Amino acid sequence: MSDSLIGQKIGQYTILSKIGEGGMAKVYRAYQPSISRYVAIKVLPENVAGDRSFIKRFKAEARAIAALEHPHILPLYDFGTENGITYMVMRLVDGGTLADLLDETPVPPRRQTVQIIADVAGALDYAHRENIVHRDVKPSNILIDQHGQVLLMDFGLARAMNDTAQSRITRTGTVVGTATYMSPEQAADEKLDGRSDVYSLGVVLFEMLTGQTPFTAETMVAIALKHINEPTPSLREINPDIPQIFEDIVFKAMQKWPADRYQTAGELARDLQRALSTLKTEDSLAAAGRVPSKLPTLTAQFEENAATAGPHQPARAPSGAISGTLSVLKQPWLWGSIIAATLTTVAVIAVLVFWLRAA
Repeated sequence: MSDSLIGQKIGQYTILSKIGEGGMAKVYRAYQPSISRYVAIKVLPENVAGDRSFIKRFKAEARAIAALEHPHILPLYDFGTENGITYMVMRLVDGGTLADLLDETPVPPRRQTVQIIADVAGALDYAHRENIVHRDVKPSNILIDQHGQVLLMDFGLARAMNDTAQSRITRTGTVVGTATYMSPEQAADEKLDGRSDVYSLGVVLFEMLTGQTPFTAETMVAIALKHINEPTPSLREINPDIPQIFEDIVFKAMQKWPADRYQTAGELARDLQRALSTLKTEDSLAAAGRVPSKLPTLTAQFEENAATAGPHQPARAPSGAISGTLSVLKQPWLWGSIIAATLTTVAVIAVLVFWLRAA
């Protein structure tokens, strides 16, 4: 199959141009005349079109996506097979991917970073409730349209965990996914649940905050082994301007053992949003000449737990929620105001008591 598809018809869709190509498919811009709309068509590459197990995986991908309806998941319109071509029809998004954004702006503004992570987290939480694990969360699978809407795409490596027949499709003795963003358990070819996607989202967050990925090596296998064996590098050593609380959140998301991570992507997003809100409060206080004390962190708890860590767990996550560290009530200026108000109230009460007794 070559680009001779351009100008041809697949089903009711006329192929107009090639958009891109990945490891699993080519993507084309096409036109659907019946309802006058442009769409994206994902087509199985020629060299695997005769592989029955691969085609089964492709169709399983289509069914999994078709079952998902969420504002931050790229919708599937149609799929089928015609003249030896297996295809899926999806919404055409004018814009780019998070990978494109990071090429232009390696470290986006924190507010934009938090919003993108929160949108993807919402999509993942929804998919996980439907017993679907994405398995390939990475910047190139996160679309951003011209209005800034975030759409998670390419559930081609996902499978419904409660469907044993479908599970066998990917149980071939090989690990499928992008090693740079792969969880330790995925790298070890172990059973996965939604917490694997949480780890991958943590890697994406690491990259958005630092401008680089946590682990690099000459081969994908070497990178996968680093995810299994090496501790997450310090974000603040890469960039000291990154707030400690942001580093703590990434560390918790990227814990080696799934039980020590955020249990849902939404938990990660909520702590990230609270941290951003607290940092804004700090900035406002500083602008008003009131500089609060340093934000409490989770670093001490990580260090305390490190002694009990196993070979695949450089530092266990703290048991307490990060949100408990974000209270502004620990600021000295606020306590001074509270004490002054209390003393004033006591003085007023004393005067009233004295006056009543004298009367």
